[in-house]
Amino acid sequence: MSGKNTTKQKTIKVPVTQYSTANKFCVFASATDQSPPETANAARDNKLSTTQPASRRTIRRRHAQHILRLLAQQEDAFLDKAITRAEHERTVIAQADLTSPQRRLIDADHRTSRPTTSLTQRGRNLGYAIGSSFRRATQQFTQPGKHVSFAKTHKVCVYQCTAAPAVFATLDSGAGGHYISECDRAKASMPILRPSTKRVGVANGGSSSAKHVTALPIPNLSPQAARADTFEDFPNSLISVGRLADDNTVSIFTKDGVSVHKEQDVLITCQGAPILIGVRDEHGRYRVPLI
Repeated sequence: MSGKNTTKQKTIKVPVTQYSTANKFCVFASATDQSPPETANAARDNKLSTTQPASRRTIRRRHAQHILRLLAQQEDAFLDKAITRAEHERTVIAQADLTSPQRRLIDADHRTSRPTTSLTQRGRNLGYAIGSSFRRATQQFTQPGKHVSFAKTHKVCVYQCTAAPAVFATLDSGAGGHYISECDRAKASMPILRPSTKRVGVANGGSSSAKHVTALPIPNLSPQAARADTFEDFPNSLISVGRLADDNTVSIFTKDGVSVHKEQDVLITCQGAPILIGVRDEHGRYRVPLI
C-alpha cells in the first residue's frame, strides 16, 4: 500500500479591541499539520497514531503562547502611547489656563526683581576673601605639617622587575618594629650601628634575639623611623606599617601593590561609608571588630 502525504493549513484570526473603539487589530497565526504517510505496517501505524495527537497539541500550544505574547506587546504599546498622549494634552491644558493659582505664583515669582548686593556687603566679601588667602599663605610657615600640598609636575615611579635582583621586605601591619634578616642586611649593604638587645616573640610561641641595630635605606624617613633590628633566624624581613605611620606617613594598599606617602602629600576623599573601622592598640597593632 503506497503512502500518501496530506497537509492541512489552519488559520486563526483573533480580533482584539482596546479601550478605544478606533483601535482594533487582529493577529493571524497559521499552523501546518503534516500527517505522516500511511503504510501497510500495522505497528508503525499504531506508533504514529499515538504520537501524532501529542505533536499537534504541542504545535497548537506553542502558537497559542506566541499569540498571547503578541497581544501583550501590542497592549503595552497601546497603553504607552495613550498615556503619553494624555500627559501631553494635560500639559497643554495647564499651560493655556492663565487663571490657575500655581500659574499665577510662578509668573509673579518670575517678575520679582532680585535685590542687588550693597557696596558695604561687597566690601565685606572682599575682606573675607583677602583674609582667607592670607591665612592660607601664613599656614605654610606657622604649621608646615598641617596642610595639603600638590606637586606641580607628575612623577611616575616604575619598578623594573627585569633589573638587578632586589632585596625585598614584607610590609607588615602586625609587626611592632622593623625586623631585617641578617642575610638581607648583608645583601643590601645596610650599616651596623651597634649591637642590639631586642627580643621579639615569634609565631611558634618562642622568642628570638636580635643581633645588630641598622638603618633602612629609605629616604625621607626620620632616623627614628628608619631604625631596624637584624635577626639571624628570620627567613624574611619585615617592615612595620605602624612605625611608618608614626613618622607621619600614609600607606595605601591596593590589589596591585602598596605605596607610602607623607601625610601632607595625600588627600583622600571617600564617597561611601567605610567597610571596616579599627583602632590601634598599645602594642602598635591595628585591630578591627569581627562582630
